[in-house]
Amino acid sequence: MTFSKAGGASVKTKTLLAKDGEMRRDEYQTETNQKIVYLDLPAGRFILLPEAKLFADLSSEAGGGLDPSDRQDTDSESFPDRLLNTDPIAARYEKMGGEVVNGRNTSKYRVLVNTSTGGTVSNRETLIWIDEALGLPLKSETVTSNGDRTDMELSGIVLEVDKHLFEIPDGYKKVAPREIRERLNTHD
Repeated sequence: MTFSKAGGASVKTKTLLAKDGEMRRDEYQTETNQKIVYLDLPAGRFILLPEAKLFADLSSEAGGGLDPSDRQDTDSESFPDRLLNTDPIAARYEKMGGEVVNGRNTSKYRVLVNTSTGGTVSNRETLIWIDEALGLPLKSETVTSNGDRTDMELSGIVLEVDKHLFEIPDGYKKVAPREIRERLNTHD
């Protein structure tokens, strides 16, 4: 993914994903180039720090504060109000035809989203390419009305997954989630 502010610098991130049935591996690179791996396995949810050869079991922690997808902004005063008073969002989808992306056949769509916030209307346009065989988005480009841009592209798609990706490697030391959290906070 590439995030670009209008007239500013770009920030690129890379995420590696692997899935085999109910097993999933998400691998992230932090801003300080530290690798973090999340494993969702039948035995539980784990976080790994490969450079330190450490892992922790997150299954027993509610949220654990370690997974960006688990974070919830649920300020006690504003959360119920936000649920009850959400602004309407209007989205319009237009099929633009077929295109080949990274050697894969896709259907290209334009999605126009209008949101109203505090009396103003903001427009956002997204182009999205859906892989016809996999039913997954392979690429998207989003531009906001102020010129900010987000680009996402999947590459290196492999349909046969190495089973070792879903194992905690030999030699890793099990620690408490708190220790992983502390290590991440000292490297940021």
